[in-house]
Amino acid sequence: MQSGLTKIVSCQGNGVWNPPDGSTLYKQEITLENGVVGQCYSQAPEPWFKAAGTEVVYEITGDSAYGKKLRIKRPSVGGPMPTQGSGSDKRGESIKVQWAIKAAIAATDTISVESDFEYLKTYSQQIGQLARLLMAEHEMTLNPEHG
Repeated sequence: MQSGLTKIVSCQGNGVWNPPDGSTLYKQEITLENGVVGQCYSQAPEPWFKAAGTEVVYEITGDSAYGKKLRIKRPSVGGPMPTQGSGSDKRGESIKVQWAIKAAIAATDTISVESDFEYLKTYSQQIGQLARLLMAEHEMTLNPEHG
């Protein structure tokens, strides 16, 4: 889903919702500086992000008959900001790494017992290099601050 850092252009209360747990949530209609328009719920009738110009991190969590469903959060201090499609990018990279590992394993299945020793030795070294590269890539994906 789309997410990012932007500012509030307008935020207007538009009713309440009482979920089964007995709490009260306040529906907010929001317009963001980047053009995204949608709704979210807050626990207070006047949420912290009500004022125009307030910097927020948003995430589009889905669509409804009333517009885009938004999740609004405070920007993290000193941490990385999400970018457009950041969750999808990480998932895509993880899928690529998994595919590459499976491909390397599958490639070893193509070696026949009748192959000569030098060919097997070279092929084995190439598979080892590939595995090390894949593990390094996977580690960088898990810990981007160390890359």
